Amino acid sequence: MYADAKCWEEKAQKVLALVLDTGNFGQGRNYDYKKQSSFGKRLVISFGRHLEDFLRRFAIFPMDACRAWCKTLMLGVKFAVGGGSDS
Repeated sequence: MYADAKCWEEKAQKVLALVLDTGNFGQGRNYDYKKQSSFGKRLVISFGRHLEDFLRRFAIFPMDACRAWCKTLMLGVKFAVGGGSDS
């Protein structure tokens, strides 16, 4: 069940560091900026955070990170064009 290969140990350390930094599904992040920022500023901050997450995930799982990034970009553009509505 467990592999002794060093590459899996490195990947596990990167995943653990990512989860410890951002929390599970980003729950450990500070979102106070959303209360006091304009819509455009929130979009830029969110884009930067998603880009940072993509780069960290890309170092671990390149193909999965690319698929998730494309989906995130499509949803983000749809959200921005809609003016921030969830529909």
